[in-house]
Order: sequence, then structure tokens, then C-alpha cells
Amino acid sequence: MAEAPDCLGQKPTLKEVRKYVVPHVSSGKWEDLGIELDFDDDGTLVDHIRKERGGDEAKCCLDVLKAWLQGKGVEPKTWRTLVGCLREIEAEEAVRSIEENILQTTSSATQPSQDEQLLESEPPSQPTPDVEPATIDYSLKLEPGKEIRGYQWELAEPGIEGENYIICAPTGTGKTLVAGLIISEHLQKRKLDGKTRKVIFMVNTRPLAQQQMGELQKMIPGASVKCCTGDDAVLSTIQLLLKEEDVIVCTAGKFLNELDDSKVRLNEVSLIVVDECHHTRKNSPYARVMGCYLEEKQSGESELPQVVGLTASPGAGDNPRLDLDKTLDHLHYLCALMDATSGIKIVTENVEELEKHTNKPTFRLHVLPRRDCSEAFITKVTVEMKSLEAKVDLRCPFHRWSQQYETAVQQKKQPLEMEPSPEHRDAISTLKLLRCYSQTLNIYMDLRYEDAIAVLDQFSDLPTEEQATFDEKKLIQSLECLKSELVKLPRVRNPLLVQVEKKLNSHFSKKPESKGICFVRTKKHAHAMCDWISKLSSESGVKVRPKEFVGHTRDTGPGMTQVDQEDVMKGFQEGKYNVLVATSVAEEGLDVPACNLVIRFQHVSNEIARKQTQGRARASESEGYTILANDSAKPEQEMKNKDLDALVTEALQYLPTGEPLREEIMIKQKETIRNLILKRQLSKRRISEGANRDSITLKCKRCKTLACKGSDIYKAESNYVVSNEDFKANKIITATYPSPEKFTANSRMARSGDIVCKNCGTKWGGMCIWPSAGYELPFLKCKYFIFEIDDFPRPVRKWSEAPFEIPPLSSHPKYQGLYD
Repeated sequence: MAEAPDCLGQKPTLKEVRKYVVPHVSSGKWEDLGIELDFDDDGTLVDHIRKERGGDEAKCCLDVLKAWLQGKGVEPKTWRTLVGCLREIEAEEAVRSIEENILQTTSSATQPSQDEQLLESEPPSQPTPDVEPATIDYSLKLEPGKEIRGYQWELAEPGIEGENYIICAPTGTGKTLVAGLIISEHLQKRKLDGKTRKVIFMVNTRPLAQQQMGELQKMIPGASVKCCTGDDAVLSTIQLLLKEEDVIVCTAGKFLNELDDSKVRLNEVSLIVVDECHHTRKNSPYARVMGCYLEEKQSGESELPQVVGLTASPGAGDNPRLDLDKTLDHLHYLCALMDATSGIKIVTENVEELEKHTNKPTFRLHVLPRRDCSEAFITKVTVEMKSLEAKVDLRCPFHRWSQQYETAVQQKKQPLEMEPSPEHRDAISTLKLLRCYSQTLNIYMDLRYEDAIAVLDQFSDLPTEEQATFDEKKLIQSLECLKSELVKLPRVRNPLLVQVEKKLNSHFSKKPESKGICFVRTKKHAHAMCDWISKLSSESGVKVRPKEFVGHTRDTGPGMTQVDQEDVMKGFQEGKYNVLVATSVAEEGLDVPACNLVIRFQHVSNEIARKQTQGRARASESEGYTILANDSAKPEQEMKNKDLDALVTEALQYLPTGEPLREEIMIKQKETIRNLILKRQLSKRRISEGANRDSITLKCKRCKTLACKGSDIYKAESNYVVSNEDFKANKIITATYPSPEKFTANSRMARSGDIVCKNCGTKWGGMCIWPSAGYELPFLKCKYFIFEIDDFPRPVRKWSEAPFEIPPLSSHPKYQGLYD
């Protein structure tokens, strides 16, 4: 054979081969590779193969390239990646032929590699007798007409080579496909060495877990992929699934719980994929999982899994002054926490192709005047609020409809709830009514008159007339009096809604087949906006079919179950709805069909969310609008987010690689490990030194009535239930739903109603039933209670912070067989 070009060494790496070969493959300039190799006296190798291939130029070139690379001693494992690239020339038969013979063919001048020797020997015995590892096909399967793009191969390269790193690419460019490619290649290595490989695909929400499981099942049909979240706490565990499955898609919280309980060890996993990894910060579940990882790394006791992160933007961190160095420091910290020793991978070689597949709509910012503050509705509510503020000595410099005002009310109320007394009870009720008035004004300033009235009508945090104190009765009377005055007022159109109406009518009259999404701040906003758009459509004749899309929790308004969310998304996909009115739950991760209209209505968060919401407008000829009022800090924050986004892009270009990055990461990791170990030790000490369950009592935050003991609380799936029959009989009043609502698709439990304190009417939680078993138990929301340890009150925001260990319901003698 003639000598190969000098640009490749005698043992080229995958990266070197692809960098040299792929541009020629994709352009069709095969002769530029310099592979006119002598075959015999009758002609060249090219001529010979062309003859055998019946003149098929593409297949001929594949065979020539194969022979040339074999002569260069390219390792067999490199072929699997190259074959994917070669699919671009549509030589499927040749590609399959190469795939089948990849591990059998080597150059006569090259000694067998260690991998090939392993293949010739007997594979080690495996615990799964049904299918031999060597016969399982873990290859990636794409939908007809789809192919892996060059930039996706570029993003996947470090992961295929086993490196720890973060993949950063815009929303809608196929990061999940890149992850699927890495997982496929990772599992395929089992054919080479016979070692069992297990993958954890970690997400931050339950709906996203179900979605990503479905995607991976389609992409890698040969792999066994299962989902495991907090909802399946008793039905399945990661510990059990690791024995049978190849890939487990789980929430970070679920993985963390099993790591903390020593049910799972990191050395049982060979690859961890962290979706939306920018959430790896502070005390988040992601950060705590990676804290376990870094502790293991420091101890050096076990072989750790490879880690690959996915994100559309790593963010700029806490950076009020737009400092490039501070952004770089944030990126170093994220890399340290993710153990991303190979850094953050962005597309550098296939930029044009990436831009071709990345739609970048221009988001127009509309800053509009609010309603006139002299409107009668605003003045009447404001007068009432001033009167209540004087009673509780509340002074707040912010607008009474602002989030800052509502926060000030909450901060005033929290310490009072910890000290039981009749005076405090009245003050707490006053502050609750103030919060309701603030929310009423907030909705009125953003939306319609009837939406604001609905907030007042739905307010239920005051006790009934029979249970109320003298002052609480006066509050109830003043509320009813205010409502009777407000209903008489004339309706005034909201200038913010006028702008939304113009955008919707203009867009859907020109493009009736469009799909759009309108982001709002709260569930109340989503419900009201959806109702308004429905009425607007019937009045204007423009065919807009809206549907609200919100999160699970009911604490801030009616929530949606996972089943509800899936139904809405399916309806949106099939055209039943053409506009989603969504809260931030739709900003990231979830597979929302491509939209060509995105409106952000009075909704500004941070630079990461800004980039993700823009990524929703990825259909052709997309339009994007941000509609904000001019009397808040939102317009300034939006401009700052734009600058922060640009700063992150710049910082990614300056982020060091190689040894300088690893040195910086080591410095950060030492600091991070020290802090995380301290936090985890304190958390474990809190549990181990926690009070006896019998010594803890839960009391109603409002009336301080004794509800139950800590020993009455058990964990059932993701809920915390009370097993005490006296509690159900004498402590609560139940409002039963017309039909039970399943918590999630996989849950055995269903919510059958709400419960309130029998003494004061405060909402405490709900009732849940197990239809198959006939059991019904109340579940509690801890934020409505005061936890007392030996008569000392202690606030608990969430059950994970409870000062005692809560056992599973299956440990209770009566319910032991519930999940058998």
C-alpha cells in the first residue's frame, strides 16, 4: 500500500481521523484524501472495487476509505462513530457491511488490539442469562429521514471518548439526541470488554423523566429503559432497577434519597447524564448528588461513573455588575461541581450547520403604561389596605400590587405564627387579607376586572362566622362590603391586554395554522389569560384555541396532574389547541412542539429562562414579543438578562481547556467538597440527633390546635399521611371531590378531597385513597403547621427538613401489604 497522507500519525485518534476525513466525505471530494492505492498490475484499488461494486461510486468510496483507515491502524472502536458520519452519502448497504465486519478486519501489518483479543476469547459470565451481552444491539435508531448532524457528532465526541464535560447548545438543536448517541456508544462497549454498564439519566422534574424515558426508548430500542421518580417510591427503586435495566431515568431527588440511604452506590453506575445541569447550584438536589460524587472522588475508594451535563445556557451566576471574570468564575464552579474536567463543549467546527438548524427570532420588547392609578377600583382597594396596614403596623415602600409588597406581608406574618396568642391570631388574619388584596390589585393591573373579583371570591383563609373571633368577623364584613362596592364600578380596558390582542389577531389572521405560547407569571394569570383569549377568539372571529399549562402544586392555585399535562401537550401537538398559556413549567426541558409565536406577558426571570423561552420559537418565520409595564423593574431586568446572555457567550469562548482548566477545577473542588461535606454531615446529624417521634407535636399555624404527633406521620409515595383514626374523626373537616384525581400516571393513590382544621377552617392538606385496597387517609402540607419539640416551636418549610425520620407507610402493621 502507498503511504497515507502525513497529516495523520501512525495511530490516529478518533478526533484526528474525523477532522481530516469527514469534510471530504460530506463534500464528496474523495480523491482529495490521497487514497489512490496500488492493488495489482491491472489497476488501482479504486478501479478494482468500482468494478466489483457495479460502478456505485458511493459504495466504492466507502470500501476504499475502509481499506485506507485499516492501513493506518485506526482502532475498531473508532469505526462505530465514523460509520454514523458516513451515512450522509446514503450508502446504506456498504455501511451495514462495514458495521458487521468492523471488529473482524484489521490490517495484515497491524497486531490484534486488546479489544480484539477479548472478542476472540470467551466473554465473562453475566447476571442476565436471557440475552448474551455480545448479541444485544444498543445502536442508535433514528426516524426515517433523520440523521445525526455534524454539530451533534462534534458535541458527542468527548462523551464517546469517556470524558466528563458539559454540552452547551441552544434549545431545539437535539441535545437529547446527542445524549442518546453517547449512551448508545457507552452501552456498545459491553461488546468489547464484557463489562456491565448502567446509565442514570437524571432530570429535575417528574414530567421530564417520563418524556425522556420515551425518547430514549425510541432512540435505543435494544436497551432496557425505565423511569423511577418520587411518585414510584414504593413501587420501584433505583436499587432494584439497576439489577435489570440498562438505563434508568430518574429525578435528582429520587437518586439523592437512595444515595443517602446507601441503597445505591455510585460505583454501580458507569455513566450519569445530567439534564438541565445549570440547576447544579447551591443546595439543589443536583448539587447534593454531585456532592456525593465529589466525596467519593476525594476518598478514592471506588471507580466513579462518567458524567455528562446538558444545558442550553450555564448562566452567568450572581453577577449584578456584568463582570466577565465573575462569569468565568461561575463557569469554573459549575465545572468543578459537575467534575467536568474537559470543560464546557460548544460547537466550534460546525457553526454554520448549527446556525442553519437554530431559529433565532427577534424578540421585540413592548414597554407600556399601566392602568391609571386613579381608577376607582384601585383607589377603593388601596383605602382598605391602608386601614389594615395601620392595625398591624406594616410599612412597605413598594407598590401594593408588587411581589415585594406580598413578600413584606409574609415576612411580617411568619414570626407571629410561631407565638400562639389571641392577639397574634387576629393580626395573622389581617395580614392574610392584606395579601389577598395585594394579589387582587396585581391581577387587576395585569388583566381584567372580572379576574380580580375572582381572586376576592376565592379567598378562603379566614375562618367561618361561627369560628371567627370578634376582629375576624369585622374583617369578613369589610371584605364583603368592599366586594359589593367593586361590582358596581365601570369596566376599564387594560392597555397591556390591548397589546396582546393586537399581536394575536395580527398573527393568526395571517397564519391561521400557527402554534403559539404565552408565558405568564402565576397560575392565576394563566387561568385568567386563557379565559380571556377564549372569549376574545369568539368575539373577533380569529380562530385561537387556548389551553392553560401549569405545574402540579395546588398551593398557588389549581394545579395539573402529569396526566393532565400529557393530554394538553398531545392536544397541542395534534392541533386541538393552538396557543398554550403557560407558567415557567414550560420554559425548559419539556418537549413543546415548535411554535412560531411566543409572547412573554409581564414575565421576566433570568438570563437562562430568557434563552430557553426564546428557544420555543423555533418554527420558521417565528415572532417573539415581551410585553411589560413601565412602572416596575421588569424592563430593566429584561435588558440586563440580554446583556448577561451575551456575557455568557463571551465567557464560553474564554473558558480555558486542558491542564489550566483542570487546575482551576481542582481549586474549586477542594472548596466545594469542604462545604458540601460539612452540609451533608450537619444534615445527617440533624436526623440522627433528632427528637423522638412521640415527643414532636404538630399544631395548626392559625389556632394552635393540636393536630397529631410525629409518630402518626408516614410517607406514602411522595405524600405524608396521618395514620391516626382519631385525627380523621375529630380534627378535620373533609370536602370530597366529585371524582378522585390521580397524583401521577403510575401512582396507586388518588386525591379524593381537601381537608381543613375543624377548629378554625385553615387548609391542612387533602384526602387520598387507594382504590384497589379501599384505604383512605389524610395527607398534610407541613407549611400549615408548627412543629413543637418539648414545647419549643420550630418552623418546617418542607418535609425533608422535619427534625425526625419519617418511615414509609408500608412499615405500619395495618398497611404492610399495601404495595405487595
